[in-house]
Amino acid sequence: MKINFFGKSDSGKVRSTNEDYFSSKKISDSEHLFIVADGMGGHQAGEVASKLGTDTFVREYKKSRKQGKGIEESMVSSLKKSNSSILKRALSDPMKRGMGTTFTALVIADKKATIIHVGDTRIYLIRKNKIKKMTTDHTFVEKMLKEGKISEEEARDHPQKNILYMSLGARETYSPEIIRDAEIKQGDIITMCSDGLNNMLDDQVIKKFSHTNDPKKSVNELIKRANENGGIDNITVQIIHAGETKKEKPKKRKIPTKKTAILFFFGFLIILFLSFSKLKIINTSSLPDNSIKYAALMIPQIQNQQNKKIRYNQNIFKINTRAIPSKLFSGHLLFFSGEHIFYRQQKHISVFSIIKQKIINKIQLKKEDAIIQTSFGFHSSHEEILLSGEKKSDSSRSSSVEVYIFQKSRTPFLKYQILHHNENKVLVTIRSDPELNSVDHEIRTVKFLNLKPPLAPIFINSNVLLFHDQQHVYVIENPIKKKNKEIKFYKINDIQYNPQLFVSLKISNKTIKVLFFNIQKKYIKIFDISKADFTSTRKILFEFTEKPLNIEYIDENSIIIYFSYGYITLEKNNAFIQKYYEYKNKNLFIQNILIDYGSNRRILVDKNNRLFILLL
Repeated sequence: MKINFFGKSDSGKVRSTNEDYFSSKKISDSEHLFIVADGMGGHQAGEVASKLGTDTFVREYKKSRKQGKGIEESMVSSLKKSNSSILKRALSDPMKRGMGTTFTALVIADKKATIIHVGDTRIYLIRKNKIKKMTTDHTFVEKMLKEGKISEEEARDHPQKNILYMSLGARETYSPEIIRDAEIKQGDIITMCSDGLNNMLDDQVIKKFSHTNDPKKSVNELIKRANENGGIDNITVQIIHAGETKKEKPKKRKIPTKKTAILFFFGFLIILFLSFSKLKIINTSSLPDNSIKYAALMIPQIQNQQNKKIRYNQNIFKINTRAIPSKLFSGHLLFFSGEHIFYRQQKHISVFSIIKQKIINKIQLKKEDAIIQTSFGFHSSHEEILLSGEKKSDSSRSSSVEVYIFQKSRTPFLKYQILHHNENKVLVTIRSDPELNSVDHEIRTVKFLNLKPPLAPIFINSNVLLFHDQQHVYVIENPIKKKNKEIKFYKINDIQYNPQLFVSLKISNKTIKVLFFNIQKKYIKIFDISKADFTSTRKILFEFTEKPLNIEYIDENSIIIYFSYGYITLEKNNAFIQKYYEYKNKNLFIQNILIDYGSNRRILVDKNNRLFILLL
């Protein structure tokens, strides 16, 4: 049986990178291999996972088939090697930890199809103008649908529809779906796609545009339609035709005769006369305002009736940055506080005032020094200025900039100092001790038992300093000297620090709460510093297909998890609402989220270094 096929991958309208990957290989005259993978993990990790998993599978499959092993056996062993290769790469590179990919492979040989599948990429079979989804989405929503807990309509727009319970590279053990000896008939069309297609188009639309005589034309049309409907994710499509492709014969243009032309002309005049006789002029001023609005909306509603119901965030406001050079924030963004953005450029830290729209300070640091995130507060006038786009040079409008440095001392023993950069004085000293924890209030030195270097700061204000070594998180209360206030210090028990741990704070007049979110172990713990104890601990029941950019603790019932395409509000019962970033009817792709813990305000930085305020 002759096989005609075409595949293509597109980054979509929102994402700046493409984490999808596909492959089409002719193994022999009667055997073809097709793969679609959709990576996840962020920081290019998803891109690595999908390509690494695919390339490993292709190499191992070819090797196995040359050794005379069967198709299914070769696919199972090759997938195992792919999973191991992703796990090994993630372990060797801390930035790639937690990466994974969906993975769907199809082999067509001798009019039979064999499929091995993990995740929510899909294979559709189109036969006699009917479409059937061959693969099962490994999502919690699909499980609920099969168990009869929700309807197909509810599943289509469910906020958790893209949350996977199984992917390649996530863990050592997995259970792929295997479809054996599926019959392929002459004229069958097979469409393979990542969820960037089927989340934008429903099955009937996919069937309609897959059902052409040219696979390339079909693929391009489907990608175009998905982008027109939002294109919020990468889009990958492969279309395979079983049997000979019928070439469309060009229609011969009929040249009208003289008699036909005369009849057509008179017919046109009659229709034109009847139209004018029935035409009425409508005075729109006599209509209610909303009827004009609805009339204007009617056409786009009809055109886009296939669109999915996506929740967008309308509380995004652009900060005026006309005076900001486009490459100003090309350095590493650190944090946002008050009206100031701190970012690293080469060997110094720059402090940028959004109000004044200029760099107001440059801080030189030694090699192992770090600046500590803090919160200076946010005047009510600031937000008005930020949103109005009015540039202010009046220093009275601008809050003072307090800068704290976490500095490693050059001594034979482990020693760090917390410096107030503005006043050039040491606030507190941290040392490691082999025997006990202790504090000397006179010289403001705190000794912790067996610290594991290097140390790194998390946050400081007048009430608390948070830092971590390679194993634990530590607290020093009253790090800035006050009357009748002694230093308190302790290690936060039951928290093992690792690169997968996200830390967020909620600061109020009464207390500081710290949220610890371990994506790898899937737990959330909330620690109350005033009580020196955990107020709540819970396990999340799902995995994220993309590594978060940041998290924010709102209250015991709500936690915000930010991604590049949007954010979710995670509720106490593990349900969540997903929202997308939208500004002036366009999706934003965000590369950084900066949160001022003291004022509960956040700045979005998009891929073009534009700044936006997000109001929740």
